[in-house]
Amino acid sequence: MKSSFTGADILIKTLESCGTDVAFGVPGGTVIPLYDSLYGSSIKHVLFRHEQGACFAAAGYARASGKVGLCIATSGPGALNTLTALADSQADSVPIVVLTGQVAGNLKGSDAFQEADLYGASLSMVKHSFSVERVEDLVPTVRSAFRLASSGRPGPVLVDLPVDVQRQSVIDGEQQVVERTFPGESFDQDGVSAILPILDMLDESERPVILAGGGATLSGASDELFRFASSRSIPVATSLMGKGAFPEDHRLSLGMAGMHGTVRANRALSRSDLVLVLGCRLGDRTTAKVSGFANGASIVHMDLDRAEIGKNIPVDLAVLSDLKRGLGILNGQPPGRSFEGWASRWYPPISKQVRPGGPLSPEEIMGTVRNRLSPEDVVTTDVGQHQMWGALFWKSLKPRTFLSSGGQGTMGFGLPAAIGASMAKPGRPVVCLSGDGSFLMNSQEMETAVRMELPVKIILFNNGSLGMVRQWQELFWNGRFSATVESPVCDFVALARAYGAQGLRALSRKDLDACLDRAFGYPGPSLIECPISDDFKVFPMVTPGGGLEDMLVEG
Repeated sequence: MKSSFTGADILIKTLESCGTDVAFGVPGGTVIPLYDSLYGSSIKHVLFRHEQGACFAAAGYARASGKVGLCIATSGPGALNTLTALADSQADSVPIVVLTGQVAGNLKGSDAFQEADLYGASLSMVKHSFSVERVEDLVPTVRSAFRLASSGRPGPVLVDLPVDVQRQSVIDGEQQVVERTFPGESFDQDGVSAILPILDMLDESERPVILAGGGATLSGASDELFRFASSRSIPVATSLMGKGAFPEDHRLSLGMAGMHGTVRANRALSRSDLVLVLGCRLGDRTTAKVSGFANGASIVHMDLDRAEIGKNIPVDLAVLSDLKRGLGILNGQPPGRSFEGWASRWYPPISKQVRPGGPLSPEEIMGTVRNRLSPEDVVTTDVGQHQMWGALFWKSLKPRTFLSSGGQGTMGFGLPAAIGASMAKPGRPVVCLSGDGSFLMNSQEMETAVRMELPVKIILFNNGSLGMVRQWQELFWNGRFSATVESPVCDFVALARAYGAQGLRALSRKDLDACLDRAFGYPGPSLIECPISDDFKVFPMVTPGGGLEDMLVEG
């Protein structure tokens, strides 16, 4: 039996013991020892073509599976390329661990080749950062990183690894991989007596609304949320991150609330007398003008992150609790009265932009593609108009099936996240909704999808512009289209084929049906370009500085 191990050897064994089955990354000089130890391990490595893509893939894997995603990058520019994805995961509470190489300890501070202070640079973008200075600290640090990433409110954790620590020999290395760890995150939850007053407030209410955020999914509380809402017929709105926590085909679903929320969700929140905020951080894109949010309503906020309660919106009842536990306590009480139908008067359909005989419309595309997938299949989005069309028109029926960049709104998220989700759901198709602007941010990862033979299907909305910014310029900046209507010269179908994927183009509903037949009948990646008019806009839209009821419903 091998008795001498390197730091990299025990690092890989620790990752295996933490349940890691896949890693996403790009090798480089300061992580060669780690990659050498990865050779022949049980961990499947997916080589990406950019570290940002690898980190987004780790996030897509984590979002789809609920497990901790793992990304590996070398020092300097490789590690720096992960910062955007780290910030994205921090904003959306995504559990990932990022291992970055670092120059040897004796070279720190000497401006050595590819030296960068990732520990310092990442501090505001992660849940926690570690810098390992001794080989003895490798095991407890990595175990703590996984525990911190996944416990409490999830989030990204960085572990910076000097190359000399990876190379150092360790006697009886296998004995290092034991349960020696720093404390994981813990918090004191409110007791039953602090939770039950919610029911008293419901008894006094006439027009209650639930606003469910991403915490409902992260805590695994979707079933408890459904039971609580349906037993009392309380309408449910969600944030963007909350999509899928409550089935959007249910009669009680109001859809997404916020800047581009549905009329019914925004009106119900504005005219409610009691808003139950469940696992939602109440960001500005959800609340719009703070002083105009749910005026006249009592606010109950249940969350496991104390810092989020009352941070943006004053609350009447604060409950510090994991949602699964808190809703379980409420569901254990006798059912109360029903609030059936109070919000039904505000159920107008979303503004339609279908033009008979004209180009494909966003809702036609969304509905047609949606009908090809089961409730359990995953869709990812990039960021822009297509993202909001997805939020409005794509019916999410299960948690962890609608993956989108919320808090940071990062263009380039969709394709690498789809690759990560595909690794989490082997054999199942994963659809990526993208736009011509967003897709070009990380289009190089088409090569990754092709090489890995993944059934990723890209639906590309091509309006020849940076559509969301163009919409703002048209509506609020007197139509001064500065740098937003320079149509890409790229032939997206040819680009997909150059990477080895199936490239298709749909100009009509008939074309789209035929292209979808071919795409879903093809085992590998496919791209379907859907040219659409740049006149299509995202409505409803809350006007800048307005409240949730200050909505434009058409142009």
